[in-house]
Amino acid sequence: MLRLCSVQAMEIRVHNLTAGARGHLALVADDGDRHELIARLSESLGGALLAYCLMETHVHVVAEGYADHVGERFQAALTRYIRAFNRFRGVSSGLLRGGIDDRLITDGFEVGRAIHYVHRNPVRVSVPLVEHAVEYRWSSQREFDGLSLAGIANVERALALLGPRAGSWLRGAARVDLADATPSLAPMATLGTLVAAAAQVHGVPWWSLAGKGHAPAVQAVRALLVRLGQLEGYSLSELASVTGRAKTTIFDWGAVECPARALRIARTLYRVPMLRRQLPDITLPLVDSRPRPNDSFGLEGVRARRGLKANESFGCS
Repeated sequence: MLRLCSVQAMEIRVHNLTAGARGHLALVADDGDRHELIARLSESLGGALLAYCLMETHVHVVAEGYADHVGERFQAALTRYIRAFNRFRGVSSGLLRGGIDDRLITDGFEVGRAIHYVHRNPVRVSVPLVEHAVEYRWSSQREFDGLSLAGIANVERALALLGPRAGSWLRGAARVDLADATPSLAPMATLGTLVAAAAQVHGVPWWSLAGKGHAPAVQAVRALLVRLGQLEGYSLSELASVTGRAKTTIFDWGAVECPARALRIARTLYRVPMLRRQLPDITLPLVDSRPRPNDSFGLEGVRARRGLKANESFGCS
């Protein structure tokens, strides 16, 4: 049996946390909400966040820390998210259904099982959202599979807790080989697809590329976009036209270092069909603002997006 390395000696525990929306509401209604909630979780839990999965009606988190502290930080992240949700939509909804569910995990095998369960949520619902967990972009499965550089989940710590034998188990069943980083004879993706792929690699909203922010992750995405464009045969003028920036600005973006691994991950996202299907359709040129909210954040809207009938359930929770 796998042992939970050093947890008892450090007097910390691993927690399986769940929270969901109440009644007829959905927890998230669009990609802006999803980015917002994941950012709040990352901000609040930091390196204690081992794994997560964000569904439309609920969120799962596996995190470690002192008994009450982890639950409090999880609740704080949810509170800040709900404030942002309400402020953006101009509503005052009490979104959560009661308190959070906080279950203590004391055995290493159970930690691995909890992470596996969390990542399998999109596959296990009554009408699966994806066929393979790695396809779903709103969980940490891609980080465990080496297909994301977002750094939201502390994958290194999760694997250390379980020991070397557990790594392959926590990686997805659908193994994906990384694409190469050699120039294409002809473009293999549109500029909108390149924007979507670059943003997914670093886990940032695609619309942030057009803003004036200089956060490291945003700069990394801009550099990646330029390098992808060059590899696919696009000119600086074409990149400038879709981003609304001058050619000199695009040149400066490309001067930022871009790791070869980021290039290979991004190309994998638009070359592998099951991953390409998860890239959002982006209207060009880019605009410096989040798309207007999807107001169907009731369960009827969730059912419509999933193609469910009015009396069909959502499956696992």
